[in-house]
Amino acid sequence: MTYRITVGQNQWLIAEYLGKTGRQSLWQVTESHRLPQIKAGDMLRQDNKGMFVAYSSVDATRPNYRLPSHTQYTKDNYVEEE
Repeated sequence: MTYRITVGQNQWLIAEYLGKTGRQSLWQVTESHRLPQIKAGDMLRQDNKGMFVAYSSVDATRPNYRLPSHTQYTKDNYVEEE
């Protein structure tokens, strides 16, 4: 399922929800708009308090970027045209 993660004014990510692992939810970024710190293919982990942290891969232990606490996500009705 695809979601739009809004970080700030005119800054968002399109990410696919992969599921829960322990107390964290796992997301994979498919598109990044005006967020040079995060690129397509990066992984996001969301803790049980709702905070998002970006990692370069699933196995990475050092985060690339911590998203602000006001970050929100909504189900995306975005459909790609072929």
